[in-house]
Amino acid sequence: MISRPAIFVSSRALAHEALVQNGTIFADRPKLIVSRKIAIPNQHSISLAAYGPTWRTLRGNLTSRILHPWRLKEYFHARKWGLDVLINHLASAGANAVKVEDHFQFISS
Repeated sequence: MISRPAIFVSSRALAHEALVQNGTIFADRPKLIVSRKIAIPNQHSISLAAYGPTWRTLRGNLTSRILHPWRLKEYFHARKWGLDVLINHLASAGANAVKVEDHFQFISS
């Protein structure tokens, strides 16, 4: 079992100071362990980048270019194709128990 430190703040003023005034201190993710750094050498994805300029740029690109309503409509056919592939792979398992995460790779292929 992994233990993680936890901080409980019972004062509204201290919570505001910690989360609003000094929020960037708590906004970053924990550092990756060495084995993950070897497997994923450049943390240039929105889910791995440290909070800061790189992360803000990635988030801005994601929201303004990829998740923008106009783009979502533009990629409708690609998303539908990926979903159809996933559904076909899951249906091919029949009545057997399926470990769903094993099939998610087919959405992006």
